[in-house]
Amino acid sequence: MLLDFTLASGGGFARPKRSVARDASEKVDMSQVPVVVSDELRAAEARCLFAKHRLLLLRPKIEQAADNCAAALSDFISGQHAQCVTESWMAETAESSPACAVRWMRESVKASPCPRASEPWYASFVLAGMAAVDLLQALSVTFTPPPFVCSFRPTGAAWCFFGSSRFSTSALPGKPEHVDELKPGTVTVHDQLSGSKVWRLRPNASAPSWGSAAKPRVAEHVPGGRLEVVCRPGDQLLIDTAAWYHSTWVPAGNLLSLSVARDFAPRTDWHGSSASLSSVESLQLRVTQKLCGTCLTPTARPPGAPEGTCGCDCCSWQRTLRAAFEVLRRSNRLTAQLLVGRQGCLWLQPRTG
Repeated sequence: MLLDFTLASGGGFARPKRSVARDASEKVDMSQVPVVVSDELRAAEARCLFAKHRLLLLRPKIEQAADNCAAALSDFISGQHAQCVTESWMAETAESSPACAVRWMRESVKASPCPRASEPWYASFVLAGMAAVDLLQALSVTFTPPPFVCSFRPTGAAWCFFGSSRFSTSALPGKPEHVDELKPGTVTVHDQLSGSKVWRLRPNASAPSWGSAAKPRVAEHVPGGRLEVVCRPGDQLLIDTAAWYHSTWVPAGNLLSLSVARDFAPRTDWHGSSASLSSVESLQLRVTQKLCGTCLTPTARPPGAPEGTCGCDCCSWQRTLRAAFEVLRRSNRLTAQLLVGRQGCLWLQPRTG
């Protein structure tokens, strides 16, 4: 799919001043979504692509599906780390508890599963420390991120997202649209181990990761105003989940869609000093936000703004326009007063000659 990006049009409540007149030369176009064959990707190329888009899909030449994922995952969930899994469990569908997920995964591999195992379901959990290491070993996660990501420091957390739509005739919703609260510059690497998963993405213009770079906006002709990225077995999605609003869904007919995510934080902070990860924690929280029906950005009050102020991009832009018009109006009034005052001074001066 060929997708175009243009510079974001929204402005924050206290963002730097900008020209009111928008110029077409400000647009930043992309010919396609950054999808590359991982075997042919050079380290410098990967770094440049991700730095520009905060999004990169690495695809192997040959699809690499992991074996016995359902059995390995069900054994891990019910194994020695069962309590840690239960504490961080997030059920995205009804009755998809750890016990139900284990039972359904074990039934789904049978030729004639029980009726309950044929229902679509989706869940996730996050682990840290040795539990995360054991999860990666149990699922045989051997995918290696690009060298520039390996130079970052892993946070030690592993996220597991999985579900089944084997007997479903429609897509199975996964995670609803959201952004993550991450240290600026953090890279999240999603390894698709089994089945397929579709990501729907739109940029978060207020994310600090963009810095002074041009902030992309999905072109108007793209359906739904969101990019779609299909991850297949062996794919590796590199994404700044703070810079991109993202939601997922599982296509119909997936016996088991399974992906594992790891976070890699930069070794230095914005001031160039060594960054500490001693206080980093990974957890799942369900947060509800109101979105503007026009620009689809959060309406939460901007920092420092009065109560009742809408913080969406289109309202912020309208406030910027009104402020610029008020400055222009006051300038015109001041100019008129100066001209009148000057004419009065000339009239009072005595004539000579």
